[in-house]
Amino acid sequence: MLQLYVQSIDFIKPEKDLSHESTSIVGFNFKPNAPSDNYITLLLEVVSLLPNLSEISLRQISPGFQFPEWTSTLKTYALEHNYYPTLRRLRMSSEFGWSIPLRPNLLWPFGLIDELILYDMVIDSHSLTKPALLTLSNENGPLVSKDAAILESNNRWSPIQSLTLSSCSIASSGSRLLAGYFREVRSLRLVSLKSHYDLLLAHCFPHLETLYIDLNSKCFSLYNSSEALVINTQNNNSNYAYFNSKFVPKFYLNYGHFVEVMEKLPRVNKVSFVNCSFTNITPVDPEDLENPECNLVNTNGFKFFAMLQNFDRVEFIMLKNYKLHQRRTRDEWTKLLQPCFTSTNSVRILDKDGSVLFTRNERP
Repeated sequence: MLQLYVQSIDFIKPEKDLSHESTSIVGFNFKPNAPSDNYITLLLEVVSLLPNLSEISLRQISPGFQFPEWTSTLKTYALEHNYYPTLRRLRMSSEFGWSIPLRPNLLWPFGLIDELILYDMVIDSHSLTKPALLTLSNENGPLVSKDAAILESNNRWSPIQSLTLSSCSIASSGSRLLAGYFREVRSLRLVSLKSHYDLLLAHCFPHLETLYIDLNSKCFSLYNSSEALVINTQNNNSNYAYFNSKFVPKFYLNYGHFVEVMEKLPRVNKVSFVNCSFTNITPVDPEDLENPECNLVNTNGFKFFAMLQNFDRVEFIMLKNYKLHQRRTRDEWTKLLQPCFTSTNSVRILDKDGSVLFTRNERP
């Protein structure tokens, strides 16, 4: 009866082959009786015994790991006409120190997936093209559209509606296939971005409604740190050292370097900025008020907030539990966020724990 209560399961460092010694999976010891009783067989057997399972995690996948063709559920769904997700959420991450490419065989055993979360993985052209396993007789499988059989293309599309890319790389050969494969994605999370140009990938999802952007990504904090070690009021770069000493988030220091990319974000219904910080953005008075460069933070902050007028719903989720360190009144929040307000858009600030710090024109 305990298996009825299991809703999520983690497989860490999944193995392609299993030795003849006993092994343990989710607390159960198994000893293979035949060569066919390998790790993958046992993994799938455990999953089949958990009827209420909604989330599976494959962590630290090694470069050589793959699911064989016999594990595919594609043929199971070949004659089905009404599809529904068989797995709510699938998480996959590469082995530490590696960034393995996403391959169709990693998705084969899990049927229809509603949400896919990838960590440290690479998406290229081979990730999103139709595998040799698929034929016209079973092309209506869980990862393929019902209309795929009439398309003269080697591309396919997935029913995945929510996608998270954390520290992932998108090869140029794969980016051109994103729009076709992830055409059903409504929610996209870009976490630990390696380059601010990755934000432009949001245009590759034609039905995107909600976009999450991690403002704590390293790509938003890069600058010439050697010039900021010493405060020098005669140096145009001294503002970096000054504002850094005031604990101003580097996102606002460097916003000018990626402002053009931010302004090209797709006009989705809702944009949510996660891991953000408003610490000491305003008021901060530079030493040299006559130098426009020294008013860097306030100028960048205004440009950033003004850009957000393009969105109907704007949300900020704090990096830390803000209310434990600093408090702002509603008037102070209104003054800070005034540039992003329109007569109709809604703005919401959430603490890291989910509690609401500020709302305006809140919508259900």
